[in-house]
Amino acid sequence: MTSSRPTSFRTPRTALALAAASVMLAACVGSPNHPDPAMPKSVAPATPAMAPVMAPVVPPTATGMQLDALFVDRALQNGMLEVAASRLALHRSRHPLVREFASHMVQDHTTQGAILKQLMSQRGDVAAAPSPADEAVFERLRMADGQTFDQMYVQLIGVAAHEEALTLYRQQAAQGSDPALRDFAASTIPTLEQHERMAQALDARLR
Repeated sequence: MTSSRPTSFRTPRTALALAAASVMLAACVGSPNHPDPAMPKSVAPATPAMAPVMAPVVPPTATGMQLDALFVDRALQNGMLEVAASRLALHRSRHPLVREFASHMVQDHTTQGAILKQLMSQRGDVAAAPSPADEAVFERLRMADGQTFDQMYVQLIGVAAHEEALTLYRQQAAQGSDPALRDFAASTIPTLEQHERMAQALDARLR
């Protein structure tokens, strides 16, 4: 079990960079059966019974510099969701295989995120805020526990998020304009493919 429980979807560095951005839904870890008291009253808490929330998708027609800009934003958002949800899994799950998978996700996506942020800094890009769709996915996980949590985490973060990531990274590797971003995408694809295979195998075991 990790030494501290995740308290926010956003990292401290991201929160500082986005201090002037619009305030989004705070996804703090709390009781799975009670709404977060810090949640805005106008926002209803998500439940495991909700239909899947689809993350924003980069248009398949995007190429060149347009794709570069879209890629850095969505790749960073995807990685932030992977890390935040996996830290939540380390805190909440009691399944050894789920915890092992989550530990891999935290380690690998933290490393990938650091490299991507360095590339963004060199380009002069500003870190994107977590997307509302991603925050909704995190909130669904926060409201679940037990076997329901394990299955939702593996399906939403292990399988679905990696399917989206692989589509995005393959598109950037093939059609992006920035050589450094293309190289980063191409070199990251094998790790993402490994993650997807691990998630699919774990999903089958949990069914």
